Amino acid sequence: MPKGTRENIINAFFSLASKHPSSTHFTLTQIAKEAGISRQSIYQNHFNNYDELIQYIHEMIDADIHSHIEQDLTTKDPITLFCDNIIPLLYSKRTWLRCLYTTAADPSWRSFLQITYGKWLKENISPAKIDLQMPKPFLQELFLLNILNIIQLWISQEFPTPPDIFKKQFVLLLKTPYIDFVS
Repeated sequence: MPKGTRENIINAFFSLASKHPSSTHFTLTQIAKEAGISRQSIYQNHFNNYDELIQYIHEMIDADIHSHIEQDLTTKDPITLFCDNIIPLLYSKRTWLRCLYTTAADPSWRSFLQITYGKWLKENISPAKIDLQMPKPFLQELFLLNILNIIQLWISQEFPTPPDIFKKQFVLLLKTPYIDFVS
């Protein structure tokens, strides 16, 4: 299976998503036409359907990130690990991520993130410093959604802040109480 062809298919998906941001689905015929290959080539050598293509994109984006979040957390706390390793990776994939966040081409994107990274968060981050008298799963979900929202707002900008600057801003956002945002 030629790697270049698969890359062309993925790039064609993102090109169509950018051209048609409200579309929630593209046919493999549309993707093949955009990629300049035959529909049969996609079916025979790459993807059986649109969902398989979306799953592959998720796996491609997640592969590098997953290898970094599985590191031993005895040497770094989870936030430092995220800032040092994951934020630069997200930035390197910013074009694809921006498209996934700002178009309807992948309606499962947010739930994929919540399921994939929610598991890691629950295993590695525990609300401990203050007692809000709320269930631990609620607090973990709140934390996860806040992180996902911060990342979405950052990476969805036309020109996201570079990682070395954003890492500092990210930590500052996490440390700032919500009440400080109210004038």
